[in-house]
Amino acid sequence: MDIYCKRICMVTYTDVTYFERAKNTIEDIRIRGQFFGDLIVMTDGLFKIDPRFIIRMNLIVKEYPDVDVSELLEKIHQHPFRDSDGRELHKTKQWNKLYVFDVFFKQWDFVFFVDAGLRIFNRVDYFYPKIHENAIVALDDGHPEFTKKFDSQIELSNTKIVEKLKLIYDIHSSYFLNCLFIFDTQLIQENTLWNLIELINEYPICKTNEMAIMNIYFHKNWIPLEIYLGHDLILFDWCERDERNWDKYVALKYTLTYKN
Repeated sequence: MDIYCKRICMVTYTDVTYFERAKNTIEDIRIRGQFFGDLIVMTDGLFKIDPRFIIRMNLIVKEYPDVDVSELLEKIHQHPFRDSDGRELHKTKQWNKLYVFDVFFKQWDFVFFVDAGLRIFNRVDYFYPKIHENAIVALDDGHPEFTKKFDSQIELSNTKIVEKLKLIYDIHSSYFLNCLFIFDTQLIQENTLWNLIELINEYPICKTNEMAIMNIYFHKNWIPLEIYLGHDLILFDWCERDERNWDKYVALKYTLTYKN
């Protein structure tokens, strides 16, 4: 597969709360990342991005309504999580990331999604050789020890739902981190987005919201991202490790050494 002949877009999601962080990511993609293709910013439509910024960064803005989580929240209140960081109640905007599986994105061959606030320090085409057809490529969230498994992502006390999940998914398996992922849009079918949204209410046990649902749905399509390049450069990590500085990475979710 000659990836350079494929249509690739980059995508992020933001609302008004995250927009300042999103601006850093967008500028990184264009300037350090040297990505000049289609860059889509998904929003909730409740705030308007400055048109001057849209023009300067050459953005495509795609507005989506908030995913309806009223039924989910009712189920969680009936069976509250015993051990979580509270995002199932207070970070429900995260569910809107699922819109990246809307059929709108099938006009591209591959989608490269990054969270708002994630930093890009080098050319994004370093990721291209890692892209696979009919797959979603993302970092194993257990990296680098690989002891962390999917059961850490769900509320195990809700045994009825957990047992139901076990019928379709090995909850003791490895799973992917979804703050940066690349996928083939052949994975998007007419009903993919709505199937994902239906799973929200079917499995009201997800401590990491849309990340857990994406793993349940796409686990057979996941290929772990190989992050080590051959010239002392690392593609991506959650943060710097082993006394490395930010300039040893193409991308980082959080940086401890870069200040701007």
